[in-house]
Amino acid sequence: MYNKILALVCLLTLLVMASVTNAATVVTFDDLADGLVPSPYQGINWDDNWQTYSNAQDPYNPQSPFSRIYSNYAKYNGGWDSAVPFYFLSKSVFIGAYVSGNSSKGPVSFEMYYLGSLVATSISLIQTSVPTFLASGYAGLVDEVRVIGKGGVYVLDNITYDAANVNAVPVPAAAWLFATGLAGLGLTQRKRAKLVG
Repeated sequence: MYNKILALVCLLTLLVMASVTNAATVVTFDDLADGLVPSPYQGINWDDNWQTYSNAQDPYNPQSPFSRIYSNYAKYNGGWDSAVPFYFLSKSVFIGAYVSGNSSKGPVSFEMYYLGSLVATSISLIQTSVPTFLASGYAGLVDEVRVIGKGGVYVLDNITYDAANVNAVPVPAAAWLFATGLAGLGLTQRKRAKLVG
């Protein structure tokens, strides 16, 4: 009986915890034709700032075949330092993206904004021909990300984020459920000890 109750409590706790977390969205761009990334696309407004392409071009390699994005040449002069933004359609937690490109042109980093204010900056990554995940390093809400680097000498792929879930069960509810289950197990064990003793 004890094992069945423990299994039930564990199952219920896992179900509640699963409802708290969102599955991350990974934007691969692999379903797009080459050209400007449409807005909105995959929960993000790209605002004519980004272009996608799928042809092979080392060191600008995608993480997942075949497409990746780079800053729009019409708006951002290749080779100059620039802050190229994209905007989430709803408040989100930006996890990061894969970066590759020309290592001789300096680093790439992310600046994250919420309601017009800078809230975090990632580490800087010197890109190489091997796509490397650049984590945001920030778990708070953002609505805009600016990619800082020299325009036209890096590409991004597999941009990953969690859209904020306002209907999620709060974490304290999961903790309460777990504590209630443990208390129930304790009472059951106590009654069992009385019956045996």
